[in-house]
Amino acid sequence: MTRIMVEASTSGNIGRMRVTLLESDRPMPPERVPAHRLMAQLGKTVLRPGGVGATEALLDQLDVGPEDDVVELRPGPGATARRVLLRGPRSYVGVERDAATRSLTIAAIAGREGETRVRVVRGDVTALDLRGGVASVLLCEAVMSMHERTSQVRVIAEAARLLRDGGRLGIHELAFHDERVPERVRAQVQRELSEVVQVPVHVETPGAWQRLLEGRGFAPERVSLAPIRLLEPDGLLRDEGLLGATRFSLNVARDPIARRRIDALRRIFRRHQDLLRAIVLVGRRRPNGAAFLAGLGPTSAARVGRDTKGAGPPGSNGAALSGPEGSNGAALSGPPGSKGAALAGPPGSNGSNGADAHGPRRHDGSGRER
Repeated sequence: MTRIMVEASTSGNIGRMRVTLLESDRPMPPERVPAHRLMAQLGKTVLRPGGVGATEALLDQLDVGPEDDVVELRPGPGATARRVLLRGPRSYVGVERDAATRSLTIAAIAGREGETRVRVVRGDVTALDLRGGVASVLLCEAVMSMHERTSQVRVIAEAARLLRDGGRLGIHELAFHDERVPERVRAQVQRELSEVVQVPVHVETPGAWQRLLEGRGFAPERVSLAPIRLLEPDGLLRDEGLLGATRFSLNVARDPIARRRIDALRRIFRRHQDLLRAIVLVGRRRPNGAAFLAGLGPTSAARVGRDTKGAGPPGSNGAALSGPEGSNGAALSGPPGSKGAALAGPPGSNGSNGADAHGPRRHDGSGRER
């Protein structure tokens, strides 16, 4: 078992360090703390928009196993990291930018390493101090929605650099449910989210997320959509368990500022529940993907910075995750014998409408359910 350590980048070199508070790590007024950090401080461990169900679906589709070297960007409280380690990859590297959040990651995965080589390193997700080709799987959950378009492009370029040929990129972000949502409506929703979250929020359509990957050296293999139940009672119970959900709810109730902010975020998700989804998207790195730009040929990753606009065809919205009849939660089911979980549609539907790069992929939604 390898001891977990925190590493920091200093003058381009990786070196071990004690966790210390930097200026950016110092406490902020509660009304200014970014919402994801506030929720973590209040005891919420699952911060991804689609919750545990969407994360498990993503890991199944990525088929993480003992031969994999996994890099996770911004693991936060470590909920996904724990699930990755349960699958026993050869190595795991978590990349966090501030000491306080790295401490949460380390606490979450301590003692769960098994035979996996584990590191938690300091880094900027748009310019990582990791060698190229270090990963076979790269996870990016609730990262790019908090970056504007040019930074999103840099994150994907870094993913292409870190992944080997054929490596798998998994993203789990916010999305609009349909390509046809008017631009003015998109802008209004993003303004409202940014005001409450206290960081700029950028939400893309499913087609735009796919095009972002396609233009940076990845072949999208599957895209699926899930409802956002992060702060609803059923979502809290599913993601945090009874004890965790109770602890979080009590912490929110005791803090008037936190209660006001959490209630405001919940109201936005409810108000726009017909527009907003969590998106789960898997892409495979093409050969020479780190230097590939669609239509332009090879170029250096450092020059990748231009926006590629575009959307998939109307209707290629993937599948919604739905729970048992009568619930609003996410449940996962897959065809018998399949390793990856397919995404079941609402009761009475034909199951998944998830689309791969060549068109919709459908099944009848039978099989085991989590």
